[in-house]
Amino acid sequence: SVFLVPSSVEELERRIRLRGENTEEELQTRIEIAISEMSLMDEYDYCVYNDDLDTCVDEVYNIINNITKG
Repeated sequence: SVFLVPSSVEELERRIRLRGENTEEELQTRIEIAISEMSLMDEYDYCVYNDDLDTCVDEVYNIINNITKG
């Protein structure tokens, strides 16, 4: 299993706000869920930090590629 980790809660909130698709209440709910989910990230086989989209995609690709080769 792979968990995609935001670089920070603040950055996650910024990205969600930029999309402009959520009310303030929805945004706060999404942030609360994300924080709750992040507390479980140690239960995943892999954690990939989503600081840079291209790097994140490459890391996930490599994880999947290595799993399928094994």
